[in-house]
Parts: sequence; C-alpha cells; structure tokens
Amino acid sequence: MTKKLITILGITGTQGGSVAGRFLSHAEWRVRGLTRNPGSAKAKVWLSRGFEIVRGDHDDLEALKAAFQGAHAIFAVTDWAACYSRIMADKVLQEKAKTAGMSIEEYAGHLERMQGINIAKATNDPRVLATLERFVFSTLAAVQRISGCKNKHAYEFDSKASAEQ
Repeated sequence: MTKKLITILGITGTQGGSVAGRFLSHAEWRVRGLTRNPGSAKAKVWLSRGFEIVRGDHDDLEALKAAFQGAHAIFAVTDWAACYSRIMADKVLQEKAKTAGMSIEEYAGHLERMQGINIAKATNDPRVLATLERFVFSTLAAVQRISGCKNKHAYEFDSKASAEQ
C-alpha cells in the first residue's frame, strides 16, 4: 500500500510539532516537514524519526509549491511573533515598515498576511491540487472586526484572519 503524504509547515514549532507528533503512530502516512533551518536540533529529531525535512520559508512561493507537491494533506500555520522578531533584527525591514506608514507590529501583521497568501497560492497550484485531499490552515478570529474596531491591537489574530479573505 502506498503511504499518503502530509506536509507540515512549522514542524519545529509548537503547533506543527504537535501535528507531526500525532502522525508518529499512523504508519499509513509519510510526513514532510518544512522548516527554515533543517540543521536545527528540533528538525534533526523529526529526521531521526523517519520524517522528511525540507528547507523552506513562507515567504518563498516556489519553495512552498515544491514542498506541497505530492501531498495528500497540508497543515499550514503562520507565526506573527517570528515576523515581528525578524523585523526587530533587520533595519531594512524596519525602514520598510516606516515607509509603509506602519508600526513594527502592523508590519509584522502585513508580513504574516502575505505568508498566508503565499500558502494559499501554493496550495492552489495545479500540480499540488492533483493529489491534495485536505488543507488545514491554523488561523485565528478577526478581533478588530468582531469587536467593532474597539480592539485594534490583536495583530497576531487579525493578520491570520485577513489571510483567509
């Protein structure tokens, strides 16, 4: 019997790692994990358990398409805090936020939204759709909309929700 393939984004993180852990006991599935750093200690643990680990980034549409090809299922998650940390460590990104008239927090939300859109575009590639049966995108509620614009600082919620639209 041919094993089905699930591609898990963020396999070295909390959510992706939790999903991956559930598949350890499902011999009918192969797991492909996407991470920015396949050489990390966490990635090596999954590799030692027989999972395929590939280098990729949510910002790289072509890498996402490649990681998704052949998958029967995809678990996708984005990380506002990682986007925020990236901006805080990069003066060029800070300048881009300023030029766009956004706070660092807003720009992190913008980057996360774009990552979600990249994931959706990659999933919609005909080569991916040829095998895809299930797509799970871990998201959060649109707090600003739900609160009637009373809460405008739930960036990690609103950026995920806006990627859905």
